[in-house]
Amino acid sequence: MYAHSHLSRILSTGPNRALFYMHNTILGPGAMSLNQYLESHSFSNPTDHHDAPFQYGHKTTLDLWAYLQEKPARSKFFNEHMRSSAIVGSSALPPFPFSTKLKCDSDEEVLLVDVGGGKGQALQSILKAYPNMKGRMIVQDLPEVIQDAESSAHLPPSIETMASNFFKPQPVKGAKAYFMRRIMHDWGDKECKLILKNIISSMTEDSKLLINDLVLPQEGCHRRMALNDIAMMIL
Repeated sequence: MYAHSHLSRILSTGPNRALFYMHNTILGPGAMSLNQYLESHSFSNPTDHHDAPFQYGHKTTLDLWAYLQEKPARSKFFNEHMRSSAIVGSSALPPFPFSTKLKCDSDEEVLLVDVGGGKGQALQSILKAYPNMKGRMIVQDLPEVIQDAESSAHLPPSIETMASNFFKPQPVKGAKAYFMRRIMHDWGDKECKLILKNIISSMTEDSKLLINDLVLPQEGCHRRMALNDIAMMIL
């Protein structure tokens, strides 16, 4: 008789397979060559997403996003990994009083734009917690991510999808809030400034910019958060 062990059973679900794929197949080569990369770069902190341990380990000139787009299966694993990791535990609901700080007079106004929001997992948690808020909710991401989100049928009809690139001007003008979750830690200062400038140009006087991200202490950092920081350094 053949049966799963407790370890192989972990891989029997889609989200866990995606997590395993990301950590081993995507991050793995960069992690394994991290010491050689740092030695070849005089042990300086990686700041260029085209020249990082990821490229060194995979022997490619592509950045992560271009590497994922090269094969659709890679993008699907990545999107599923991001969705599953974002809805685990209490961190699913961003720590902001959306129902009291954001108000729309009608359902036609845009309440919240989730910039680079993947498959809409953050908006889903916000909508579940505050089901009576007026206004439109829009999740934005690259075309292939939005296509994956629409085909997977995870999103309720009340959440709109929009293909967009945050390195280009924000297409939605005058939303009550522009929300970025786990975006800024992916990029260097130069790219972050460009992302912010593109959003600010579309804001009005009563618009808010909400950034939900990780800020780590210089010393005594929790191990899991330190590992997340190393993963970002690899990319």
